[in-house]
Amino acid sequence: MRMNRKHDAIQAMRCLLQDGNSQWYIAKKLVQFAVEDAVGAEPFLYAKSTYDLIVDIKDEINALSRCILYLCDAPKFRESKDEAYREVERIRIRENTKEQYKKWIKPAELPEYVFDQYTARGSVLKKKWAIYDARFSGILQWGNFMRALFLKFQWLDPHESKKEQSFSDHIMKCTKEYISVDDYMSKYNLTLDDLLGNN
Repeated sequence: MRMNRKHDAIQAMRCLLQDGNSQWYIAKKLVQFAVEDAVGAEPFLYAKSTYDLIVDIKDEINALSRCILYLCDAPKFRESKDEAYREVERIRIRENTKEQYKKWIKPAELPEYVFDQYTARGSVLKKKWAIYDARFSGILQWGNFMRALFLKFQWLDPHESKKEQSFSDHIMKCTKEYISVDDYMSKYNLTLDDLLGNN
């Protein structure tokens, strides 16, 4: 399937069955292939639905064959520069983390902003200390804030923003008016610096 060789892929499936492997085993491998080699959600959804069908019905050789043919034609990560980059980055981070742990170093801690009021730890922090970082969660005020940061920086970085900015007069007013950041800036002829400041 990696080489898009349909005849060989179907023949390999038939050999696996003749050797005593179950259809369930093959269907499971198809899901793994869709996750590891194919690009996008559709190959995974197709493979997963085929797997579910085999689990329910036990014997559906045609569904397996069609799924294999589909996965042969599905785009692979190697065909996309972006996907190939993501794969290399994933492996690089994995190996770097392993090396750090060998040196008894924990390379990362969960940042404060992940513990919002919707998480157990954030809820405890809110009740106990009445403090938690909610800049990057929720909708309305926080969603408006995130949208403004994205427009300004093209990414969300907690180090590029201050908690006080999320409570700027304009962000709060935008939230109360129930309009988007973009419409708010257009309505009042504001810049992003205005929006994130307290003007």
